[in-house]
This record gives sequence, C-alpha cells and structure tokens, in this order.
Amino acid sequence: MRSVILTFILCLLGVYAYCCSGTITAGTCTPSKREVFFDSSFVLRLSGATTGTGITYQWQSSPNHVMWTNITGATDSTYFVTSITSTLFYRCFMVCTAGSSSDTSGIAAVAFVNDGYCNPMIDFASNDCDSGRGFNNFGFTGYRATSLNDSTPCSSMVYGFKDISEKTVVVQQNEWYSTWGDRSISTIWIDLNNDGYYAADEIVGGGSFRAPFSPFSDSLIPHRMRVMTSYLPTDEAGMGIEPLFPDACAKGFWESTMTASIYEMNYAHGAAHDYTVFLSPARSCTGSVTAGRAIANTAFTTGSFSLTLKNTTEQSGIGYQWQSSTDDSTWTNITGATTIPYIASPITVKTFFRCYTTCVSSGSVDTSSPFCVHPLWYDHSDENIHYCGGWGNMVRFVWGSIYDRDSNYRVNWADRSATMETTVIQGDTIELTVESFLPYCCGGVAIVCILITTTMVAFLIVGRW
Repeated sequence: MRSVILTFILCLLGVYAYCCSGTITAGTCTPSKREVFFDSSFVLRLSGATTGTGITYQWQSSPNHVMWTNITGATDSTYFVTSITSTLFYRCFMVCTAGSSSDTSGIAAVAFVNDGYCNPMIDFASNDCDSGRGFNNFGFTGYRATSLNDSTPCSSMVYGFKDISEKTVVVQQNEWYSTWGDRSISTIWIDLNNDGYYAADEIVGGGSFRAPFSPFSDSLIPHRMRVMTSYLPTDEAGMGIEPLFPDACAKGFWESTMTASIYEMNYAHGAAHDYTVFLSPARSCTGSVTAGRAIANTAFTTGSFSLTLKNTTEQSGIGYQWQSSTDDSTWTNITGATTIPYIASPITVKTFFRCYTTCVSSGSVDTSSPFCVHPLWYDHSDENIHYCGGWGNMVRFVWGSIYDRDSNYRVNWADRSATMETTVIQGDTIELTVESFLPYCCGGVAIVCILITTTMVAFLIVGRW
C-alpha cells in the first residue's frame, strides 16, 4: 500500500516521465501456451494494455469464467504459472492509482490435456517435399473474420511433422470449411475432449471438413487440430492396397528387421501439421427439432458410461433431458442429466435410456429412440494385452455383417458393442475371419460367449501371440 501511495505522489510531482491518467485499457490476456500437460509451466501476459507507472495488477483464475478468485502474489504485468491440473480461465484486473480508472482484461483459457500429443514419425525422405507427400502451405477461412494461413516450408519438418499450434483460427460448430494448399489433405482431426489423443470419432474430414457439434463446449477453450497428407500404400508386389484406418500417431518403420511389405502397409507416408482451433456455438434452433436416437459408448458395462445422440438436430438453443427405464415403458427423468454427452452412473440391471429434446425458441419437442445398456460383471478394458511387436495391433475382423479394422497402436482393448452388431441363426455356422497385417503377431483367436438374454449374446474376441 505504501508503494502505491508513493507512486501516486511521485506522479503528482512529475518525477516519473509517464504516469497513467484518465481511462486505462487492460487489453487481452495472452498465455504463452494454449494447452499444457502435467508439470508444464506457462506465462500469462497482457497484449494491448495501457503501460506506465502508477498501475496495479491482479491476476485472477476461474474454472468456468463465472466465479473468479484472486491469485495470491500475481500482481505484476506478467505472471508465471508453474502447473495446473484442470482447464482454467485467466484474466487481469488493472487499476490506475493516479486517475482511479480500472479495467479487466479479456479472458483466455489454458486447456489441461491428460496426455501429451504424439509426434508421428512418418516416412519422409529428403525428396518428399517434391514428391507430393509434404506440403508447403495450407489454410482456410474460418469464422468471425479469422483464417488459418500456414506457409511453413516443407523442408523444416522433422520426420514429416511440424507443431504449429501457435497458429489459431475460430470455426463455427456444424459448419463446413474448404481448405486450400499445394497438397491433397487426406485426414483432419480435432481433439474435441482435449485428452491428448486424436481418436477415430474425432476425424472431421479431409480436403473439406465439418466443425464438430458440441453444444456444451466452451468457445474460449482451445482444441488441437491435426492435418495429414498421405498416399495409397502398396504391398510387396507394388499393388495398391486398401489403406488402414488413418492413424494420427503413425510411426514409420525404418528398422532393418522389418520387411518392405510391412513397412509399406503401416500408413506411414505423408506429412502432418498441428494447429489450434476454437469452437464457436452452432446456429440457433428456430424451427422443429429432431431428437434422433440415443446411443452409449458401450452396450455392456461394469461402471460409468457415456450417452449421446445420433442423427439429432445439431444447433444451439436446444434443451436436453435424459430419461431411464427398466422396461422401455415407464420413464423417469434423470436428475442433472441435461447435457450431451452425459456420463451415466453404473447400473445393476438392464436399463433403457432416451433423451427428451426441446427447441427453446420455437417450443418444438421430440424424444429420441431408446438405447439399452446391460450390466456386465467383468471389465476387460484394462486387460494387459501385449502390443503386436510393440508397434500396434493392425487387425481386420469379419463376422457376419460386422467388418472391423483397427490400426490404433495405442489401444489394446476396443469395445465395439454399441456400434457393431450382427444377426445369426441358432445352429448355423458363421465364418470368422481375423487377419493381422503383421504376420508374426497373431497366433490364434479365442471366443468367449456371454449369454445376456435368450436373444442376445455378447462375444469377447481375444487374439493370442
């Protein structure tokens, strides 16, 4: 307090060349990093703020940019943050002691990411910049007069990858965007849940893409976007093969022990850049609303699970109320279940779920079709299943109408019960095809049959090697 009074007196005496007076501007909070991991530090700065003596600063943080708390000791124009354990919002409150003017800066979010993003080590030779695998420029026009313009030289990439997440752009949910550049883009991911992993359901497109719909995401929170080029892999005979499912963490196999055919089949050719996007809310609902169908991330569970909607109206201004039933007849509202997705509590009996939706502005309502979830007494999701050769279990599984391909080297357990099903006739013989693209991996398959009801059976397919 004494230093503030002294500064005020010195300003009045004209000792300082410039002292704040009149109206001051706090500007915008600018963090040095958009997302951080465990034990990762960053710096908060102000851009566009009034400078000079006689100004006090107080940095504040919030988990939801509604309830704010002063950060102890954060009273300079910059503030060093050692680490965070959850996504936080920051702003700075400034006061001109000479003129009694004050202002609060714009808000910025720093996203906490559970795991560090992988750096794909893609097959990328010195001449790949000229052979169509790398790219020298990429961009698109975003939302609210923002745009992404990347002219990073192809030659600056390491193993075909470049982290340029300091480049940011705003996109509006559920809207399409066309990209431009000197190479054909095969796959674009947006890490919607900020878990540090580009999942298959986070693929938004290729040369053009549609921004994901997430009505309860915060437009201030940043998300990583990965853009990848590729070309069709070939087999040992030089023939084009069906590409494996795009892998944002593709690793190029250059070990001398690997054969050329395995090397070619690893989806490891091309280049990738990372950027940062902000998701603005979708257009508001004004007419009729369609609830679509309810779906969970699993049909059989031992713990909590996620519920969401498919084929639903993807606009803002829609209310959601999840309901449950044990007989698909009598329905009860689930307290607090008003978001999509919604994390449901563990169940002990077979339970149906559906969602009642309302367009707030028009009053239109609709109810989704239900989805049934069964309790399961054993959880296989944490099985210590050995990775194929340490590089990934790239498997094709065909049974009846089910066709599944998985090249995700980071996952040793995959639950397809909510998205893949087939109908069989009792007593019939059904051919099961399990094919590993790394021939030394899979040495056999075991099928565990779990009777759920008289008409539904769950199968656990286990590969041995």
